[in-house]
Amino acid sequence: MLFTPKELLLCLFPVFSKYQWYLTAYVLLFFCIPILKILLNSLSKKQIEVFLTIILLFTTIVPIGLRTDTFDMNYGYSAWWMGILFLVGGYVSKYKPFKQIKKGQWLLLYFGLTTITWGIGYIVELCTLELMGNAIYGDWLYNYSSVTVFLAAFSLFMFFEQLEIKSKASNRLLRTISGATFGVYLIHTTKGLWNFSDNILENHITGLPHYVLTLFSLTICVFSISVVIEVLREYLFKKLRVNCLISRITNSSVIQRINNLFNFR
Repeated sequence: MLFTPKELLLCLFPVFSKYQWYLTAYVLLFFCIPILKILLNSLSKKQIEVFLTIILLFTTIVPIGLRTDTFDMNYGYSAWWMGILFLVGGYVSKYKPFKQIKKGQWLLLYFGLTTITWGIGYIVELCTLELMGNAIYGDWLYNYSSVTVFLAAFSLFMFFEQLEIKSKASNRLLRTISGATFGVYLIHTTKGLWNFSDNILENHITGLPHYVLTLFSLTICVFSISVVIEVLREYLFKKLRVNCLISRITNSSVIQRINNLFNFR
């Protein structure tokens, strides 16, 4: 049984039940975005750079040195970390920094940082296993908010930001897939699917090569099926004119007043 009645209920109300951390964090971020935009527009380039440097120093480096989640960022699984990433993205969008770095260099930087992350983590676990009898502390570099993971993710983001795809067919396909990725997340993180995939990997697969092959196969299958489901959902909503209803709500006088409240001239 993929879903129990309780799990199905949690799926229907994921924000309030914290069933999916990203969705819960995203909803809070959504309401904070107007304030964050005001912050980006009111500070100078130098002020934003100093502000982001200080924030990133205390959220990506200090926790690793102290080996504790110093500022309750939940190791990157929180709305606060998403808010910081929003500010970083806003800074990049507004000022277009690092133009001198080519996309190939960004890609090399990504692979280099990823190798460093896993390499240092592996070495730390080997050392602690030898000295303390327990492999610990290596996973600190694997957290979403660790400095190496953040820089690797930023490098990959900058690579795709500079990437130009001239094929119209490829652009249409990528737009379709990218538009469906949030739906893919909601589908593939349901507990039933997690339990199903974990059961296959843990109880029916033996040997590392077979495990890796099965893992990649499951990933591709789940992603592809989830994209199809999300595209069908969008098509159904369009036919049922659900999008028109949502548009009417967002264009209502109440919502417009809220928008005007934050749109300082």
